[in-house]
Amino acid sequence: MANSAYRVVSFSTVDKYLAAIGPRRPEATKYLTALMNLEKGLSSDFTGTPIEGNYFRALQRLRTGDRTGTIALLRELVNVRPKAVRPRLALAFLAPDSHHASQVAAENPGSVEAWAVLAELGIEGAAAKRDALLSGQNDIAEIRLSDFFAEVKNGVWRHNRRFEYDAAWFENASIPHFPSLLKY
Repeated sequence: MANSAYRVVSFSTVDKYLAAIGPRRPEATKYLTALMNLEKGLSSDFTGTPIEGNYFRALQRLRTGDRTGTIALLRELVNVRPKAVRPRLALAFLAPDSHHASQVAAENPGSVEAWAVLAELGIEGAAAKRDALLSGQNDIAEIRLSDFFAEVKNGVWRHNRRFEYDAAWFENASIPHFPSLLKY
């Protein structure tokens, strides 16, 4: 539930859930807390978070100009989570090596970001495929692509734009009782 509440920006609800599950899942709690802080523009520390935190640690390194450290963190993440799309695309762009971007494009031929990385790497036909995918889309497709390149070029992350939702539903949702014997 904490992850669901995070996705719709109901941070107060996330805080309630994290208070309930935090002692049982400290890494996950730290990860969600760091994500919320990052999104709020606050200091974010992904140290001690699950391997997925490597993506954000890599972006933090990229912002300091440590490209080698960035690539090392991304490689470690991709080795453990070989299907993680964003890290593979970032690695392909920064390494530079078209292998991971080609894999993503094969798995999801509609990935504008994959074709854009391949175009940046000079792969023949990739720019035309990217442009065809963007053709007829609304502005959000261009915005998301711009956000992606802000990540891989500058280490600047922002959550994908979200749909509007009824915040009152999440704010008034009750937290179920967490029995002490429940295993996570």
